[in-house]
Amino acid sequence: MAPARRPAAVQAKDPGRIFVQAGAFAVPENARRVRARIAALGNVEVVPGTAHGTALYRVRLGPVASAAEAQRLLARVVDSGYPGARVVAE
Repeated sequence: MAPARRPAAVQAKDPGRIFVQAGAFAVPENARRVRARIAALGNVEVVPGTAHGTALYRVRLGPVASAAEAQRLLARVVDSGYPGARVVAE
């Protein structure tokens, strides 16, 4: 009897670029203030966008090279006073 065939390994979908988002703000000045406060942690950008028809300004660090690096950076952002920070991928 031939051995059972194992299914081919399924590769995880490439998450694309990984960022740590410190927050999203409706007021651009608030986003700029946060960017200035966390600038020492790495490459920070304010990314304009919309959610439910409302303009938002997302403050993101990155991109980072790996999920592990994102978790380390997330801990530093949270320690800097942004407990709602999260890892995002695009």
